[in-house]
Amino acid sequence: MASFDLSIGISNDRGSYGLRHRVLILSEQGSDQATWYHSTNVGDLTTGGAFKVQIDEKSLDSHVLDSRFFAGKIAAKDKDKVKDVVQRTPATFCQQWVADVVEALEKESLVSKGTLKKWLVFGFFF
Repeated sequence: MASFDLSIGISNDRGSYGLRHRVLILSEQGSDQATWYHSTNVGDLTTGGAFKVQIDEKSLDSHVLDSRFFAGKIAAKDKDKVKDVVQRTPATFCQQWVADVVEALEKESLVSKGTLKKWLVFGFFF
């Protein structure tokens, strides 16, 4: 049975005060297509714009990403569980949202305990 790689993508610098967009990417091993999960702004942040969770099918190696980091292996039988966690996690700033999703995936034992802490130690999310 196939497995999936879960990775965290960081966008190219978009001139947003040094902040870069974060996205979770789920890709079947050997495929060049992937499911992108991310929280996006649907309004003006300076006036309290809202956020929404967005799920897209995109190329694994997109030109909008500066880098991608492996976060864990997901069994094929657990792919829908990842989507459930993503959809349950309230949308907010993308960096915080990715951290919240990774923490929830840990609690569901879908990624290894300590995955979030590993990235926080390096200041990855903020």
